[in-house]
Amino acid sequence: MNMGKFLGYPAIVLVVLTALATTYLLFSDKETAYSDIRVENATLRPPAPGQTTAAAYFDVINDGGANELLSASTPISAKVELHTHLHEDGMMKMRKVESVKILPQQTTEFKRMGLHVMIFNVDLPEGVTEVPLTLTLARPPVHAEVPVAAEGKKVDVPKVYTLTVLAQVEN
Repeated sequence: MNMGKFLGYPAIVLVVLTALATTYLLFSDKETAYSDIRVENATLRPPAPGQTTAAAYFDVINDGGANELLSASTPISAKVELHTHLHEDGMMKMRKVESVKILPQQTTEFKRMGLHVMIFNVDLPEGVTEVPLTLTLARPPVHAEVPVAAEGKKVDVPKVYTLTVLAQVEN
């Protein structure tokens, strides 16, 4: 077998795949290349009497490209975690997750018995009806122009992005 012909096939495949990827990047639907995220139906279940843990639920509607929820925070607690429910050994168990993929063109639900935000050691003042919840994302929540600097100047581009919503406190 001629070694030159044998090695030529992988090179041809590589060139074809590179051309396809370049075509996709240049001519694909630009709207799905960016996240277009909004959060709706945000609620906070306050701690039960004698307890200190609350939970937040909401819908993440993504009308654009993929993103990732990295964390959440709120001024009513120093410790906030992303959680999910799993069915293990006939029992439902909560488990911390490091991040949540926000799929393109889909709604990701944070709900009871599913994905949710756990808020520990809650300090919820009496009579509060709304609580800010800040979500940290890997990509901008909406299409954003990349900052451009004058020649020779450095521009700081954020490594993470935040989106703050008001969660309605359940009665």
